[in-house]
Amino acid sequence: MRMTASTQPYSPPSSLHPHPNAGVNADQLLQAGRTLMRSLESGTALKAAALRDATSEAFGASDTTSRASAA
Repeated sequence: MRMTASTQPYSPPSSLHPHPNAGVNADQLLQAGRTLMRSLESGTALKAAALRDATSEAFGASDTTSRASAA
């Protein structure tokens, strides 16, 4: 395979650009992780209800409700 140098700067495909809300989502994931970490540090096993509660609290909605109806 022969490679050639290009004078054009590399531009990744648009599918690789971060979502506009990526920073907000990352903050919410970290918040849920911190909540779950408290349980793990105390030796408590994580159950589905704890995971659901932590993510619902962090994101302001559950997987069955939208943010608008959760507010």
